[in-house]
Amino acid sequence: AAVQNRLSEAQALGEAALKRHGAHLPARSSTAGSIALQRALHRLERWPRRLVRRLDRGLPTPIREVEDVRVHERYRLYGYLLHVGYHLGSPRLPELARTVSRQARRAGYAPEVAFAIAALAVAANVDGDPPAARRYSEQARLLASRFAGQGFAIRASTLLSGLVDPWFTSLDQTLNNLTENMATSMACHDYEFAAAASAFYATNAMVRGAELGSLKQALHGQVSQLAHYQHVTGINITRFVLQIVNSLVGQADIDPDPERGQN
Repeated sequence: AAVQNRLSEAQALGEAALKRHGAHLPARSSTAGSIALQRALHRLERWPRRLVRRLDRGLPTPIREVEDVRVHERYRLYGYLLHVGYHLGSPRLPELARTVSRQARRAGYAPEVAFAIAALAVAANVDGDPPAARRYSEQARLLASRFAGQGFAIRASTLLSGLVDPWFTSLDQTLNNLTENMATSMACHDYEFAAAASAFYATNAMVRGAELGSLKQALHGQVSQLAHYQHVTGINITRFVLQIVNSLVGQADIDPDPERGQN
């Protein structure tokens, strides 16, 4: 459901699976009123959120791996729900990620926990708290290196490369990391996050002023490589940026996937 852009359905399925596992889910926001009012309330809560981050403990030493397979399965479901929640703009995403982090301190760590802490880094960055974003990023990378080569460890690296690193590193480093993440995800048959890496590559390169001719060539190659897997949620973002690039360079929009629209 998630890769076909049926995001609300994917969220409902993930929540139902977690409830069957007896897992905790943060309550949905009950805030009513206009979007402007909700944003004002969100800004008022910024300092309490920063305080929570300051009080957040780091990783324990040594890092104990999770042993209970049922707990590990819950982590995996939380990880999928975090990814879907990002696409839906869910306000519960930080609390969901913090739930995984808290459980890991009791039950042990896994690659999915690295992904959850990477999501906390993204949330802190969006909230205008770069010191916390850096701290969570370092923790997530430490965990990802502990579980190197595993799916959610690669996903954690991709998330950081696409949504946190661009504020702290050069464009070249960001794009090189995302290219590597995409290749690693492809090698692991994680086509969903290969497409996510491509989307992050496209948006970062476009917004930060990459040379259009080189960008067009790179995106054309990525779409050609990923299109036949039908992971539309990520690859459609890359396609959209490619259309913009084609317009800017004054060329017709030639879709690299000749079968698109026929499926």
